Amino acid sequence: MSHMALTEKGYDYAYVEASKDMINWTMVGAYDESTFSNWTGVATANVNESLFQKSVLDFASKFPAGTEVAVRLRLLTDPGATAYGWAIKSIVPSSTLGTSETVSAGENIVLAPNPVHDVADLYLPKGVKGMVKIGIYDTSGKQIRVIEKPAASKISFDVRDLVKGLYLVVLKSDSASQTIKMLKD
Repeated sequence: MSHMALTEKGYDYAYVEASKDMINWTMVGAYDESTFSNWTGVATANVNESLFQKSVLDFASKFPAGTEVAVRLRLLTDPGATAYGWAIKSIVPSSTLGTSETVSAGENIVLAPNPVHDVADLYLPKGVKGMVKIGIYDTSGKQIRVIEKPAASKISFDVRDLVKGLYLVVLKSDSASQTIKMLKD
């Protein structure tokens, strides 16, 4: 991950967390201005490209190999001091994260329409079999709804009662698992 966390030392933190269920979160990285020497005491007017630093996120020591996790980025701050904040330039997965399987074009699970107004449709590839569990989560990671249906080429679900905003749709079956961002308008 290439980033800069120009936050108040010892009080404000930038966290990278991971979860297998989006309920229980494990910290895989915590950063403040003391993490790298060139981040200490930087005034907003002096923020520039040279401040980006690379940090390696150690998922391997927190989760068994092959475990699928959701990742969230969280900035915790207080009103005690004003600082620039956290800027993330890139997140590049390591080849050791178990990303050796490549999904071919046309094999992805697709959510449409997106943004969605009333009803969302999930289009599943032919290889998805058995019961499908669909979890809808808000941006804080709180589970809003769980839907269980038999696998089909298209699964529709009503979202009229959801407030406008961004959600994560997590689909799991015996043969597939995928997380998709859904924008409710």
